[in-house]
Amino acid sequence: MNKIVIFGSAGYLGKFYINQLLDKQIFNFSAIVEKISLKDLDVKKCIDRNFESVLYFSTKLQSNKNDKDFYDVNVNIPIKLSEISKHFVYLSSDYALAEDIENEYSKSKKEAEQLLKQKNNTCILRTSSIYGYKSKKRKSFFSLLQDFYEDDSRKVLKVYKDSYIKPTFIDDLCNCIDFIVDKKLVGCYNGVGREYISRYDFAKKYLYEIAKEIITIENDKNDTQNFIEIECSGILKQFFLTGIDDGIKRHKERVL
Repeated sequence: MNKIVIFGSAGYLGKFYINQLLDKQIFNFSAIVEKISLKDLDVKKCIDRNFESVLYFSTKLQSNKNDKDFYDVNVNIPIKLSEISKHFVYLSSDYALAEDIENEYSKSKKEAEQLLKQKNNTCILRTSSIYGYKSKKRKSFFSLLQDFYEDDSRKVLKVYKDSYIKPTFIDDLCNCIDFIVDKKLVGCYNGVGREYISRYDFAKKYLYEIAKEIITIENDKNDTQNFIEIECSGILKQFFLTGIDDGIKRHKERVL
């Protein structure tokens, strides 16, 4: 594999991806674990060490009045890195395609994509609903299910039935990223799982063997779009082969 540097290596995808590299006896990478700001960004970490590819997994999901670096993390820093990188890989989201919602996260991903599409050295990789292991820090639909599974005192779970996701198994995503790095792909691609499923049906599959009740609630569209249409790009379909049933089984084997 080409020599790479990984921003966001302490996050959900970053941690797993690095462990995958180590398992494959790949050591020619550098991991940026500390929080970075646009002001303190050390571009020498990307150019002085002659990295072939810069992977940007960093993201901030929520913004508030006191969160000054939200826009920098999601837009300004990746734009700066793309300008000084030989090959830049930006992890985006299906929320860049969302039409029914306009939260700050969705807006930031859309803007970053628009700017990065002008670069001839950049690969934008959109993905969706990553799962595959449990992280104590990461709060998501999947971690909520795991917490509910493990908490004997909780008997009822409320889940959207009219909100659909396309779960992406993290191993498949990591294999896809390896391919992008090796081939130095540029352009905009979708790397997502094969199947749509409602959050309710996913929860039923995940919790099927324990006696707990799952109550459906209607989506008010305030924070979750009912359906975001996204299909895997043809060149990447070879990597996203894990079905939902198999993915849930492998996920639970890692956390139980």
